[in-house]
Amino acid sequence: MKQVSSLVLFCILCMATQAQQINLPAVITDAEKQTGLMLKEISRIRKDKPELVTPRTLDNGELKLVASRDWTSGFFPGVLWFLYEYTGKPEWKEQAQTYTAFIEKEKTNAGTHDMGFKVYCSFGTGFRLTNDPKYKAVIIESARTLASRFNPTVGCIRSWDHSKDKWDFPVIIDNMMNLELLFAATQLTRDSAYYRIAVSHANTTMKNHFRPDYSSYHVVAYDSLTGKVEKRQTHQGYSHESAWSRGQAWALYGYTMCYRFTRDKRYLEQAEHVAQFILNHPRLPKDKVPYYDFDAPGIPNEPRDASAAACIASGLYELAQYSNKAATYTAAANTMVESLTKIYRSPIGENKGFLLLHSTGSKPSNSEVDVPLSYADYYYMEALLRSKHMHDKMFALPKPTLKLPAIIASNMVLQQQTNTPLWGWAAPNAAITISTSWNQKRYITKADAKGNWRVAVSTPKAGGPYSITISDTKPVTLSNVMIGEVWLCSGQSNMEMPVKGFRNQPILGAEETILESNNPNLRLFRVERATALEPVNDVDARWEASAPQGAREFSAVGYGFAKILQQQLGVPVGIIQATWGGTPIQGWMSEANLKEFPETKMPAHRTVINKNHPLVLYNGMIHPLIGYAVKGVLWYQGETNRAEYAIYEKMMPSMVKNWRESWGGKDWAFYYVQLAPYKYPSAAAEAPYMREAQEKAGAQIPHSGMAICMDAGDSLTIHPANKTVVSRRLAYLALGKTYGIEGISYQNPSFKSMKLVNDTAKIAFDNAALGLTTYGKELNGFEMAGEDQTFHPAKAWITNDGVYAISDKVNKPIAVRYAFKDYIITNLCNTDGLPVAPFRTDNWAPVISK
Repeated sequence: MKQVSSLVLFCILCMATQAQQINLPAVITDAEKQTGLMLKEISRIRKDKPELVTPRTLDNGELKLVASRDWTSGFFPGVLWFLYEYTGKPEWKEQAQTYTAFIEKEKTNAGTHDMGFKVYCSFGTGFRLTNDPKYKAVIIESARTLASRFNPTVGCIRSWDHSKDKWDFPVIIDNMMNLELLFAATQLTRDSAYYRIAVSHANTTMKNHFRPDYSSYHVVAYDSLTGKVEKRQTHQGYSHESAWSRGQAWALYGYTMCYRFTRDKRYLEQAEHVAQFILNHPRLPKDKVPYYDFDAPGIPNEPRDASAAACIASGLYELAQYSNKAATYTAAANTMVESLTKIYRSPIGENKGFLLLHSTGSKPSNSEVDVPLSYADYYYMEALLRSKHMHDKMFALPKPTLKLPAIIASNMVLQQQTNTPLWGWAAPNAAITISTSWNQKRYITKADAKGNWRVAVSTPKAGGPYSITISDTKPVTLSNVMIGEVWLCSGQSNMEMPVKGFRNQPILGAEETILESNNPNLRLFRVERATALEPVNDVDARWEASAPQGAREFSAVGYGFAKILQQQLGVPVGIIQATWGGTPIQGWMSEANLKEFPETKMPAHRTVINKNHPLVLYNGMIHPLIGYAVKGVLWYQGETNRAEYAIYEKMMPSMVKNWRESWGGKDWAFYYVQLAPYKYPSAAAEAPYMREAQEKAGAQIPHSGMAICMDAGDSLTIHPANKTVVSRRLAYLALGKTYGIEGISYQNPSFKSMKLVNDTAKIAFDNAALGLTTYGKELNGFEMAGEDQTFHPAKAWITNDGVYAISDKVNKPIAVRYAFKDYIITNLCNTDGLPVAPFRTDNWAPVISK
């Protein structure tokens, strides 16, 4: 089915606008008055009942408030947001924020399917209008909660938990409305698991909920173990085979919304079939406000349902934007809105502030019959605004189609003296022009059939600020662009730990670092956490010049490293952070990469993924950055994988190789941090074997280096406070090895050889040209073992040849270990202050005590 052309839609909407005989500004003004009255009534009731937060209906003429757990609690905050959207008045925004906050605790309420109604009507509308990151977090958490009710065997999200004697696994048509929350979560997180669940639910409902005439059943009950349909019934309609009006509204609105997110034509066709059933039904009254059930036996003396009409009208306005029957749908929606406005509205100052009268909740239960309902008001306001937006859209100038990823933006740093890729999206086959101010050069390329484009621009020596202008039809100028050095830092919590620290876990020197953080030549790009089952194209992040507010939130290790580079090199430096605490290396590896490790269990198609699943961090946080020219990568990870040291030795080199290949075969530097000392809760003592695996892995990676911090651990926290020493040692590697600055010592002393003379071990070291020192402290960390393979503490001392060690518990030593424990703070280092790497001279199988 073809979408309606812009010209035809223009004509349709012009006619539709003329046909709609309501004064929208006056209607909104009346809505403000009524809502003001409602707020006074709510305030009066909440003085005695603060646990009740939002209005639902009138009960014997008195306002009935409900707690946040009620399925209708999100509608009134939504009405407040709509008033703010139309008027722009800050007082409505403040009220909307207040009442939205009342709903937040529902984000973890897994006992209900109504998360969309409660959270998306409030937080979702608020996020659309404010882009508040706190609202985004609530939406994502709520979607995760809703997804927990999904049964992959049935293919649906469970609706009610009550009446288990009647239904094993009930699914109601209302639940289509909650899918918007899941689709939105995928857009916000780029995690396709939410999308897949929503699509599965929509497809299963489309298969099992509809009759041949496209009317919908209210309840379909499934066998939760087999997925087979057990019953098709109603709960709020006249009979099991009748067409409950609001159920048809949910279906129309729900499948139209599904088409918006998926562009799957099956959903558009389904929505149109439902619309045809509603609009052509012989029992639909002339004013197009339906009776509570199309098959109610007492028509025309049955109660009407204004809530169904409001929802249908809102759905039709959206459907008109996608269909070649736009004129029909818009005219019908206009009639409904006019009827609701002229006939069903409450007089000003009455009905405790509700906007619409004559809705029906559940006629069979004689509950909320011919009363105001909060959701009728919500969808009425939404319909009014959708009508306005459609009109405004026709007279707006066309928006440019050019879009750039977050990584390519004003304030960015581009790698100097390289051909650095720039890319983005535009209209299919559009001509793209890029102009760079540093050389006045013009690049021309063409988007492919899907709108993707990419071009490499030549960058000069470090400098700036410069500008880049990119154009398809309307130019976009990126300003304050610097040319310099770019690094990416990634890994888990010790790399993620911000300059401000974690709760009860500070960073040494944080206050001074933050105070001195203003630096226009140091640019930060912090990628928000994201997971995805499939590779995504963009991240949630922005470039910003270093300043206290941004620096305090940035990786302490990454920030300290970049600050040293900027000071020592005297050029602009950009540092990109893509980190997530408590994550395994498998999450940072691509699907193709993980195929080398068949023992890795990949997440299933419909899995609700989390940060611990393989590949999901690569897809969500690394893949969107691929191609952006960097000088090197910093890596601090391994704590989560310490029990998998044997495979880690292979995985880390494989990951680096795959990343480099993805970046176009670039052999950028790779510098990583060995695990710091810590007393792990487990007695397994796996960390020393992990450190050994990290060292062996590095030997397989060209252009790599390992920073050792065995002198900077903490027995009480896995997150040592001294991150400065880590930043410095990574910077030493970069300055000495990558940039070739002479005189900087960057290689840690390491075990070279051992010679046994009677009961004494004589140990020699590499990278200790001027010898070793403990800076006056007693040398610690050495152990010796004989043929029984039992290690005992050894007395050790520094000599001109290295270190001598002896143990009075071992007469015939054959093996020596140094710092081979989960936790030990070492003091042996070379005269440049770089600590000796842990080592063992044996190759005995690990003995892991449990």
